[in-house]
Amino acid sequence: MVPASRVDAPMTHEIIDASEMSFDTVIARLLINAKSPHVVVTPLVWVPSDGTSAKRIYFCIATGPDFKVDAVNCDSDDPAALMDAVILAIAATDPPKIVHITCTELQAASLCATLWPGKKTAEMLKTVESEKPQTNEWSH
Repeated sequence: MVPASRVDAPMTHEIIDASEMSFDTVIARLLINAKSPHVVVTPLVWVPSDGTSAKRIYFCIATGPDFKVDAVNCDSDDPAALMDAVILAIAATDPPKIVHITCTELQAASLCATLWPGKKTAEMLKTVESEKPQTNEWSH
């Protein structure tokens, strides 16, 4: 989706630090202008946070039809639990959303290009395809 090396790329609408706001605020910010019934979720990935051994773990949420990608920083002790809680909260909105949980960033980018065809999704897919395979997916 947003490759780890490009978290601050123009295609990212917002980087949301979940530890700095209420859970309800996180969900509200993720769903701003999300008029499509679909939401795409990337796997947890990481980038070096200090240039050495520390890691910043995050996942991305994509919404449409005006394609938007938000990266959610997971500074908690259990990033997978935070991601699961976000997914459940999004699925329970009114009206409910169809949440597509992807296994790779490439799968997420391809799905976004299919769900919301346009220049932004085509450019994102091209960028993700040109990246070397994602090797920094987070595991616990």
